[in-house]
Amino acid sequence: MDAADGTNCWHAKFVGLKNYFEIIFKDPRFIMSVVRTILITTVSILVESGLGLVYALLFIKDFRGKKICVSIMLLPMMIIPLVSGYNFFMLFIENGPINQVLGFLLGRQVVFHWMSHPTLGLITIMIADIWEWTPLMFLILMAGLTSVRESQVNAAVSLGAKNFQIFRMLTLPLIKPILLIAVVIRGMELFKIFDIVFILT
Repeated sequence: MDAADGTNCWHAKFVGLKNYFEIIFKDPRFIMSVVRTILITTVSILVESGLGLVYALLFIKDFRGKKICVSIMLLPMMIIPLVSGYNFFMLFIENGPINQVLGFLLGRQVVFHWMSHPTLGLITIMIADIWEWTPLMFLILMAGLTSVRESQVNAAVSLGAKNFQIFRMLTLPLIKPILLIAVVIRGMELFKIFDIVFILT
């Protein structure tokens, strides 16, 4: 803002990081956004890690058609998040397939507002993310399981160890570093989640 004599009369007080701190500690919308993001990240990582480990254990042994099954398992990961989010948007709309299936099972018409309800919206986002990124955890953990030497497993079997004991005492400790890396990588990506949230809600 210029005065009549042409001198600059604009004065702004330097506040440093005050505005940022006010948003971080005083804005309830920002605080709830962080809480919801942490909730989505925690639940999704736990489910994706669990399912990925189960799938990896099922696919670690050779069987007929294994390559085709693994390729099908990895397909969700290849889909663009924008497209994946739109597909789930079409599934969870009020007159979409999910409500129709639930209505058929319950024997009456039901209309759940999945994407406009605070709790159901979070569940929808988690389901979409879990469907898309469980294959990544599966791929990483299966690669980790292949590094476990068969001689070690055979030695444990010869000593009388059961399948669960072998998994708990041998397999899990060996793949723990790989599992930790997978969780950290997935956690960093999940904390930046935007596409699915924007489309679904």
